[in-house]
Parts: sequence; structure tokens; C-alpha cells
Amino acid sequence: MAADESPSQYQPTLLGEGVAVLVDYQQNPEIGRGLAQEGRVGLAVYQQQPYLLVLHTTDASVAAAKLQQLVDDGLTSFLVDSEQVIRLTDTIQ
Repeated sequence: MAADESPSQYQPTLLGEGVAVLVDYQQNPEIGRGLAQEGRVGLAVYQQQPYLLVLHTTDASVAAAKLQQLVDDGLTSFLVDSEQVIRLTDTIQ
């Protein structure tokens, strides 16, 4: 990455193998800001809809634990096949 590039630069990429934990942020930036304070959160597209990408992993048990935490926090979250997810940005601001 060049020195003048931002880590949130738009670079769509197919995630590939594994599972992804997505959050429906319902166009509410406060949800994204809150999650970003807890760790790295990106922006992704799944089935032509935008979502926050909280986790991409090949470890289903790690993904399930993260999903449960998000659901417990009251967030509309789900686990999907990451080969169907396009990452738009690595991080959100």
C-alpha cells in the first residue's frame, strides 16, 4: 500500500474460503462506530446489500462465538459463506 493510501480505500475483493460474520447496520453509522471501537470492522456486500463485516475466518467455532456475542448485544447479525461476500473496505471510519 502506498504511503498516501488510506486503509479504508475502496478495494472490492471476494473474501474467498471460510465464513463471514455480518451485521445489518440498517444505514445507522452509530452501529458501525460502536463495533469499530471493539475491533476492526469493514464494509461488505452480500446478496447486493451492504453490511458491516465483523469477521472472516475458516474457524466456524470462532465465527459462531462472535455471532452469539453480537446477537446478545442486540445486533441483527448472521453467518454466511464468505465466498459469496465482497469486501468493499478493510476498515470503516
